[in-house]
Amino acid sequence: MKNQVQLITYIDRLAGADAKALSAMLAGPLSGLFGGVHLLPFFYPINGSDAGFDPIDHTRVDPLLGSWQDISLLGQQQPLMADLIVNHMSADSPEFQDVLAKGEASPYWDLFLTRDKVFADADDPAIKRIYRPRDTSCFTHYTLADGREIPFWTTFTSKQIDIDVNSEAGQAYLTRILDTFADNGITMIRLDAAGYAIKKAGSRCFMLDETYEFINQLAGQARQRGIDTLVEIHSHHQTQVDIAKRVDRVYDFALPPLVLHALFSADVVPLLRWLDMAPRNCVTVLDTHDGIGIIDVGPMEGKPGLLNDAQIDQLVEQIHHNSGGQSRQATGAAASNVDLYQVNCTYYDALGGDDGAYLIARAIQFFCPGVPQVYYGGLLAERNDMALLVKTQVGRDINRPYLTADKVDAALERPVVAQLCELIRLRNTHPAFNGHFSM
Repeated sequence: MKNQVQLITYIDRLAGADAKALSAMLAGPLSGLFGGVHLLPFFYPINGSDAGFDPIDHTRVDPLLGSWQDISLLGQQQPLMADLIVNHMSADSPEFQDVLAKGEASPYWDLFLTRDKVFADADDPAIKRIYRPRDTSCFTHYTLADGREIPFWTTFTSKQIDIDVNSEAGQAYLTRILDTFADNGITMIRLDAAGYAIKKAGSRCFMLDETYEFINQLAGQARQRGIDTLVEIHSHHQTQVDIAKRVDRVYDFALPPLVLHALFSADVVPLLRWLDMAPRNCVTVLDTHDGIGIIDVGPMEGKPGLLNDAQIDQLVEQIHHNSGGQSRQATGAAASNVDLYQVNCTYYDALGGDDGAYLIARAIQFFCPGVPQVYYGGLLAERNDMALLVKTQVGRDINRPYLTADKVDAALERPVVAQLCELIRLRNTHPAFNGHFSM
């Protein structure tokens, strides 16, 4: 990964069309801004229940966006990162439909994880200890063709069936995706939902010792194919520090709420404390396709957080206030949210649309250790898309706008966006950022 600002984007939501349109935009109005591009899921289908994170076929480009040839050509223009969704696949996939039709006789039976594979006793009290980003059951009962009801593991939604990554079928599935990426010019992967991949009876089924080993092995397989690995984990900040020692890159998810806290309260101590210990091989973000993470700075299982509960409550309430209550409509139990520990709001609106505060926040991000990523909505200082939220009733869509080329051109003319682009160019070219960070 180049030590330059990276772009995070959906192909169709920024370019307004397909991979060729995105390529033209990167060669045109966005030329020279980015050292690489993280393409959010472009697999078939992009319009499932979770905006591409529930692939029916993880090795097929959605025809709405183009083909692998188009992706490969884009990769010749910019280093590309793609998501490897390790935890689950769509209930509409041919593999899972075959399981529903044939049960244990299906060659894909071992690909999917059932409750009984981990917990022999349905009443095992340890089931209540499972860590999950929703407050409902992590099992969904599906009826097989023979009439039996089977509780399949569905960590996120009932349409996303968890994969048994310890099975031969699960390992073959992930290997096939890696091979497809390597054959088509993907040079970096983001391991999506990797923290949930390993389930073990009697545990929280999240970030176990076995999970670290799984991530190690998968990162090693990727490295053999010339692919670097970025791990996505929302958890206690010490977990990020620990996992950073085992992988190429890890997200700094603590930074976004700590920057907001500093700007809201003029209390920089938590931010300084974090920067003293933060991994140097991190990828920094302020905004992503998900919400603004809160769990990453909070206490967990008796371990103190970077912020205490009162500070977190103040932070969340200030975001709701600054956004005029829009973030409240898109967060928590509202609007079909997958994650209860994130605030759904654009970062620009979290700061009340204050251009100066927004540019300060970006300067802090760019000057911190790590490689910065900028989300396409954040690049253009987008406001909350309330029309899309009302239409879809999906909380995270408040920060997932569909933009046309004309809208991008108009946004680039706004002073705050023009100044952000100047800041990006400074970050990309100044020799200081190839040195060592200290405070």
